[in-house]
Amino acid sequence: MIITSLLLAISTTTSAATIDAWGFEDFGATGTSLVGDLGWTGGYSSDPWYSYDGWAYANTDDGVSAQDNPRYGRGTAQDNWVLYGSEIEDGRIEVNFYNYDDDTFGVILGHNNDDSFYMFVHSSDAAPPPATDGFRRGTAVLYRVSNGVGEVIEEQRFDHEDGVWNSLVFQQNDGTLIGLMNGEKLFEVKDDNPIGPGLAGMYAYNNGYQGGGEAAVVLNIAVRFLDDDEDGVADDLDNCEFEPNADQADQDGNGLGDACDPDYPIDTGGPIDTGDPVTDDTGGNSIIAPGGDITLIGQCGCTSGGVPSKSWGYLGLLGALFFRRRE
Repeated sequence: MIITSLLLAISTTTSAATIDAWGFEDFGATGTSLVGDLGWTGGYSSDPWYSYDGWAYANTDDGVSAQDNPRYGRGTAQDNWVLYGSEIEDGRIEVNFYNYDDDTFGVILGHNNDDSFYMFVHSSDAAPPPATDGFRRGTAVLYRVSNGVGEVIEEQRFDHEDGVWNSLVFQQNDGTLIGLMNGEKLFEVKDDNPIGPGLAGMYAYNNGYQGGGEAAVVLNIAVRFLDDDEDGVADDLDNCEFEPNADQADQDGNGLGDACDPDYPIDTGGPIDTGDPVTDDTGGNSIIAPGGDITLIGQCGCTSGGVPSKSWGYLGLLGALFFRRRE
């Protein structure tokens, strides 16, 4: 309960309202495998993540050498992620971890292929390519992986606290990437060509418990959809992302909700401009005919008259939303 409260408190620092997608407060009995037993998928077959007394942890201390191919998506140690749930585009992942090791632990968003995703990690020593080893004092790093090539797009010195649980929060919202550690915002950057919707999960590099070594352990994790207009409909599903419209009404069926469709006629109860002259009661000419509706262009607060970029294929997610908690 304490950790959950911490995660919720951190969520408020990233502004957008949220809708629960999935989460784990307890990873089960000791020895439970995340990949398989709990329904996660993994990128590195030599490292089956496990639970220990309800925590989750990576099992190996594997890394890659300078002689290895530095590309992601080939099933090597730098691909040591575990993923869960359904695809999210505008979303947030929150996790509490305790790092007994000094190597890399982090979170994943937008994993739509093994060679395409965002990764927000923290390390005090070894880190996956192309970051260099030897952080020592502790560094938070934001990666963008595209076509298997990793790129460091933000790097910030930040020590994790020893002897206590630490937190990571990572959010992607219409290309704006925000990363926090222990409640402190470390970066907010804009990706003009954002990675599309994908899975979320955890990541470890050269950080495992095998043979009694030290590792990062995770107590709980929460993944949430964003809801910018706070109408109870996730941005990924919302046909008016920035204009509240819980009913999602779309009278003309063009994929843009009536609340932000500049071509949707609004009933004002007043006259309609016909553009044709008529005779009024005094015998003069007028171009206003009495009664009817008027079409107001651009009065909806939306930024575009086109169809929304979010795919309506996301509607299938509505039936899949859940939040897993142990009784």
